[in-house]
Amino acid sequence: MALIDRIHDVRLGDLSHLIPFVVDGVRVGRMKPAFAAHLAGFDEVFHISRDAVRLSDTLSNHTQRTAAVAGVLETLRERGVIPGWRDELYPVTTEYQARSLFDMERAAAILFGLRVYGIYLNGYVDQDNRQKLWIARRSMEKSINPGKLDTMVAGGHPVGITVFDNLIKECQEEAGIPASIARHATPVSGISYIQETETGIFEEFCFIFDLELHQDFTPQNMDGEVASFQLWDLDKIKQVLAETRDFSYDAALTTLDFLLRNGTIDADHPDFQRLIMGLRYQDNDEMERFNG
Repeated sequence: MALIDRIHDVRLGDLSHLIPFVVDGVRVGRMKPAFAAHLAGFDEVFHISRDAVRLSDTLSNHTQRTAAVAGVLETLRERGVIPGWRDELYPVTTEYQARSLFDMERAAAILFGLRVYGIYLNGYVDQDNRQKLWIARRSMEKSINPGKLDTMVAGGHPVGITVFDNLIKECQEEAGIPASIARHATPVSGISYIQETETGIFEEFCFIFDLELHQDFTPQNMDGEVASFQLWDLDKIKQVLAETRDFSYDAALTTLDFLLRNGTIDADHPDFQRLIMGLRYQDNDEMERFNG
């Protein structure tokens, strides 16, 4: 294996087997045919054809759409179609700054293939002019990627909160970082990726922050989602990323981004350009938009 394999792990090639999910004439997701079949009995909410699943045009505003889809999802939850219910809403939108077309239960986002958003924090320590990163190990109780290595802080971005306020909240919950320290975090980057799983399509844009921490600070998980923390040299992290799949997919990409910005992976690396491009353009649609 090599570092570029962390990009290949989440890159989708042919998307033709997926069914577009369209709201108000705009594609906002992609779903597997097996899940589309579960929507076939809800004709007042979803119109299903060979080329797309469309939310009914009779649902003309945010409130109507949110309520109608919520009713369908509750029924599918009772049927065991939607596991891991979170009671947390995600906005359905074409991009972060665009208006939300409606809100949807977080657990269903992957089934509809929505683009979701998350916040990630690289907590680093400067020791003897060398940076080290705090690496978390996810709890074995987590429903997604149990036991995998992760960034110091990571969390999904729900409705009703700003990115920075969400970061402050997640810092306290996941690593015991008080707001007085977390507020010094700097927004530094963003990555995107699409991963096909057995459940559906996970498409995410990650807001990335860096935070320098004092050598005396030791993170402590507060919500039970992290089993342990370790402070690692960057060369060790680079080796683990290149030789294993020990990191969760999103954490692998976020950490790669840190190593590229830090210079641990320099411009003479044979995959330098492909790594940078791969962190931000994960499918043909995005590349076409980028190329104009």
